Amino acid sequence: MVSKLTSINLGCRLLDLALNFIKPCLLPGKTELQIKRQINSFLKSSGAQGFAFPTIVAFGNHTANIHHKPTNRKLTNNQIVMIDIGVKINGWCCDITRMFFVGQPKPIWLKTYRQVLRAQQKAIFHLRGGKLDASAVDAVARKIIQFPHSLGHGLGKKIHGRPKIGPKSKDIIKPDDVITIEPGYYLKNRFGIRIEDTLLKTATGYRPLTKFPKSLQSLLHD
Repeated sequence: MVSKLTSINLGCRLLDLALNFIKPCLLPGKTELQIKRQINSFLKSSGAQGFAFPTIVAFGNHTANIHHKPTNRKLTNNQIVMIDIGVKINGWCCDITRMFFVGQPKPIWLKTYRQVLRAQQKAIFHLRGGKLDASAVDAVARKIIQFPHSLGHGLGKKIHGRPKIGPKSKDIIKPDDVITIEPGYYLKNRFGIRIEDTLLKTATGYRPLTKFPKSLQSLLHD
């Protein structure tokens, strides 16, 4: 029987490959639904056995909707894109969110992206050590930026499980937990930015399982 970690590792590898595949497809004129279908088709043909949740593809101010449902909106030049995808392998879930900037990004997008990335990096760095209070990890990110949802959650047979990593959580993050860390910023009717990774909590720290680049340079698309 294939283990949970082996399955999630494979799923995370597929997510990284899907983002690498879709990046050059982010061309003006493409719709959110077209990009979603391309991502889903790639994942299915690459071995995904199911989706952990409906694939999110959002352009422009649609990125401010946390659980946006893709539409026929067309991508334009100088636009912001959010892609949030999750698959199941042997019933186990994994998850990733990345932003892309098509053309020339606005300075406010870049400034906000750096803040969200810093919040994620600080929270992930806080995963050092053994058992951790989930609320304390959440608090590290909120010192940098405020967001209307939990910082993260456990991954298992369901996409949202324990530990819940939020400000009121009483859960403990323990070694061998597979979790997400996903701070975000959402300015209604303007734009949103979320960065999410799947990670394994280890006895002394953490191991990233999703590894698609997060540097601004890697997310720019002419």
